[in-house]
Amino acid sequence: QGQPGKGDNGAAPGGEDLAGLKKRKKGGGRIVESDSEDSGESGEDDGRFGGPAAHASDAAGRHGAGSRAPLPLAAADLPQMQAAVQPGATPRMAGSQRRFLAYNMDGYISTTRGTDFNSIEVVFHDISARSSRIPTLTDYYGFELGALGTRGTVLASPEKGQESPSVLMYRPFESWAAGTEWTCTFPQGEEVKAVTVGTTFAAAATNRHLRVYTLAGNPQAVLALPGQVVALAANESWLALIYHDGEPTRAGGSDNGTQEEAQHAATYTQKLAFALYDVSSEAQVAQGAVPLSAGAELEWVGFSEDGILATCDDQGCIRGFFFEAFGGSWTPLFNSRDARKAETEHHYVVGLSQREVFCIITKSARHVPQVEPRPIISTMPLAIPIVADGPAALQDEYLQSKLRQSAGIEMQLQMDRSLLKLIQAAIKGDQLEKALELAAVLNFQKSLEGALKLANAMRKRVLAEKIGELVVSRSAAEAAMMGPGADAGAGKYGKADHLSGSLGKENQQANVFSRKRAAAAATASDMPAPKTPKNPFART
Repeated sequence: QGQPGKGDNGAAPGGEDLAGLKKRKKGGGRIVESDSEDSGESGEDDGRFGGPAAHASDAAGRHGAGSRAPLPLAAADLPQMQAAVQPGATPRMAGSQRRFLAYNMDGYISTTRGTDFNSIEVVFHDISARSSRIPTLTDYYGFELGALGTRGTVLASPEKGQESPSVLMYRPFESWAAGTEWTCTFPQGEEVKAVTVGTTFAAAATNRHLRVYTLAGNPQAVLALPGQVVALAANESWLALIYHDGEPTRAGGSDNGTQEEAQHAATYTQKLAFALYDVSSEAQVAQGAVPLSAGAELEWVGFSEDGILATCDDQGCIRGFFFEAFGGSWTPLFNSRDARKAETEHHYVVGLSQREVFCIITKSARHVPQVEPRPIISTMPLAIPIVADGPAALQDEYLQSKLRQSAGIEMQLQMDRSLLKLIQAAIKGDQLEKALELAAVLNFQKSLEGALKLANAMRKRVLAEKIGELVVSRSAAEAAMMGPGADAGAGKYGKADHLSGSLGKENQQANVFSRKRAAAAATASDMPAPKTPKNPFART
């Protein structure tokens, strides 16, 4: 079997890391996808990371060739609940003593197995963000779980008999006081299955409870688990728990043959649910089912850079949970199958931004990166699977802005920019009813006036009249809401235009976007809250 070597992660050692990728993106540099892959060696897999040993078995060879004997329903053929997964962790490969305990947008935690002890290293993608290097930890506990936060790391070891109980440790990066590192030893029979860390707390889910601690080590909460834990994730003060909500459900199998044969051919989809907590206010803010692809298991869970809870299953489908989507629903954001260049390609998720997924591209059956050489981060655009009569790219841009519009004024502006482009395309295609429908959901009065100018410029008199009625009715509603003596012309958005950009060369005369960004910034603080409920994920 091959040994780790050059090209296992898509590049020779010293390749570009996430910090370099982001800096080059900000500078307008072009990103070239990497062809990252691991060696595909079959090594040790104890099932702690959702690997094959956790839920799969080989039933080959049970019967001779051509045998039609009844197939016994062995335990391996029954639906198996997937083991807990630690986002960003990888199993240990044969021939390598190193593996990742965590890998995210900030950096990674790696462990190296030694004879008498292990060594744990914390590395940041952007080394300039830290004033000093994090010292390597000499690990005598045998930590198998880890989570990397902005203020520290949390580590946990499994129970290894009566003499070696499960241990939880928190290590801060910086502190004004000595002795801020702390450990907890769990009673016999209680074992840590998943860990995570936010900006104000650390959390561990065991086989018994969900335990939340302050960063100083004080217990903040001990919650009963609604089901067997699958994963934890954190973002600032938000804590997400993924758990089993029942037995896996049947997702496939042939209708031909005997019932026993159909049972053997069937695949099962994990039945998972989530609970979302605001640790700062000690409140549960959302709960519900976690959608997965047919026959899939959960592979990753985390939060995007703008605070959206997201999941990825082992078939490469990424979904985000949005409060704006029908009162709190999951929306598909990415499908690995559509982005693959080869059947063997797999996208190992590292994190999400508003518009992209950051991933490591692997090409082996194990679908995980190796520690050496250092993996290269590639980016793929997020895309809602649009099926519509019209420009899909513009529809996707509009829907993504709509889902995030409660994040602030800028997102509402972006949504209106997308809507005006769609209105322009609809008028060009003589789809006037669609254009009117889009105009009715514009956020700003100035945007509505811009849609009116578009209709007039493109000589659509009837459409212009109907949009004009919308302008008048919205102005009257705003004037009534502001009360007597208010400047109805300014509306609730102020006197300055708050949109910037261009609708294209063919409609420069109908451009409703103001070029006075300074005026927009000066009046933005006077605008009211968005019409939709505020997204509690949004960063402030």
